[in-house]
Amino acid sequence: MRKLNYLAASGAAFALAMGVSTVALAWHPQGTITKEVKNVTLNSAYADANDATTAIAARPGDILRYRMTVVNPAPAASRQYNDLTKIKVTDVLPAGVTIDTGSKDKDFGSIVVVPQSTAGNGTKSVSYEFTVKVAAGVADKTLICNTATFNGNSVAGDAPRTGSDKACVTVNVPPAPKKIQVCDLKTKQVITINEDQFDASKYSKDIENCCKEEPPKQIEVCELATKS
Repeated sequence: MRKLNYLAASGAAFALAMGVSTVALAWHPQGTITKEVKNVTLNSAYADANDATTAIAARPGDILRYRMTVVNPAPAASRQYNDLTKIKVTDVLPAGVTIDTGSKDKDFGSIVVVPQSTAGNGTKSVSYEFTVKVAAGVADKTLICNTATFNGNSVAGDAPRTGSDKACVTVNVPPAPKKIQVCDLKTKQVITINEDQFDASKYSKDIENCCKEEPPKQIEVCELATKS
């Protein structure tokens, strides 16, 4: 009986030691995501624009570039215990923007899914970028926000991490150009142009005098038959 009791006590001690070891070797990756946007057309800088107050300006037809950065701020640990792996970023495009077909990201489609990659421990990070174009029919003062979401895990696959961040732009539609009627100096016809297209070397605003028909010019000649 004493032998059995000794074995039981040893087993308990072993189990306790294993419990302590499990806690000490827990996986502790971390993860944060930041989404930024810049207006390529207006040559603006990247901004972490999260709402209407911080949104950057854009116009219909402008090209926007989004940058999404996932950071693992966990301190370095042995055996990759704090590494963040299997990182996947997804971004569903909102109404009002489409993938810019002239960019290298044209294969993304309306849902941007970045292939999985790995960020190490410490403050190592991974970044992804893609380009969109603001649609022509977006109304003035429209706020366009879209959210990027990341998912990641520990090397062991037992510490899932997720997070999200959004970036916003406010669409400003320029006023329609004022139209004016002018006389085309070359054709002597009345045409309509945008006011900012007026060029005094090509057009005249004095339509009445510029475009009116001039009477045929009269000249004196001698009629050969009558000699008069």
